[in-house]
Amino acid sequence: ELRRSSRRRGLLASGWQRLFGSSSSSSADDADGAVQQQSQRKLARSLSAGSTAVTNLLEADKLWQQGFSGKGIKVGVFDTGIREGHPHMRHIKERTNWTHQQSLSDGLGHGSFVAGVIGSQDTTCPGFAPDVELYTFKVFTDDQISYTSWFLDA
Repeated sequence: ELRRSSRRRGLLASGWQRLFGSSSSSSADDADGAVQQQSQRKLARSLSAGSTAVTNLLEADKLWQQGFSGKGIKVGVFDTGIREGHPHMRHIKERTNWTHQQSLSDGLGHGSFVAGVIGSQDTTCPGFAPDVELYTFKVFTDDQISYTSWFLDA
């Protein structure tokens, strides 16, 4: 178990290094490099500690503290729809279906997931913009079929 855990940390570290680049920098960029390295370590610690809320990992609370919560913003989600009466989202303004299915339901859960990442108000896993107004357009069927015309019509 210890070997597997240390290997996982090593894979995470190498993955973050690939994503965010090396923390080595020129002398002119030493301060920026140190800040970046500190941020990378904090994010890696959060991941290895098992934190699951992406908003925690990416420090969305800093934006929320500055008053950025999505209030007054309208967002369209073109996906598999969203479950009616979803308990994590209160600002769903419109749900429309542009597919050949006779249902607005989200049989796959993907559209509900995407909408949740954006506007969930669940305290255990909040969205990035919990006060946003969501407009959902079902343009994928539960069989993962979609046509360009459905997107254009929506």
